[in-house]
Amino acid sequence: SGGGVGNFPAQDQAPEPISPAHEMLFGKVPAPQCWLEQGFEFSTDPATAACILQHKNGPCGVLAAINALVIAQGGCPDPSTVINDDMLARALATILVCCATAGGSVNVGNEEGGHGVVVATWADGVVGGALLEAEVEAAEAAVFSLLRPAVASFRGPGGVCLLCFSAVLT
Repeated sequence: SGGGVGNFPAQDQAPEPISPAHEMLFGKVPAPQCWLEQGFEFSTDPATAACILQHKNGPCGVLAAINALVIAQGGCPDPSTVINDDMLARALATILVCCATAGGSVNVGNEEGGHGVVVATWADGVVGGALLEAEVEAAEAAVFSLLRPAVASFRGPGGVCLLCFSAVLT
């Protein structure tokens, strides 16, 4: 008996419901394997340490946007600059706050009338499995504080999916 991927069962298992966030991004089909394998992993080559690695065809637009924001927020550092967890968490927080506060947002907001940011992580650390969702006010410091302890999940496999799920849920 094998396990499924992205809320999709192996052929010998009963199907699990597809989350609305998954359906918004991928429809009723499994997430592409390259998305489930891709995180925000930076080069270990000293000459290109500030560059995100892309292992296969896949979520290049998401990678490019985050890499560009990390570089811009870092003041356009030398390509050999090592991108630390704080730098990555700050860029992710910025993107998610933009999602929450965009003028055309369909988010109905919280009880106080403001918009919140939802940060998704993998339940039990199972990439492609169920999501855990945590919501915080749409202020960069608050989102950073929520993201920073979870940044390893975004650096690792499925990290790109987590950002996209967080954006959709926001």
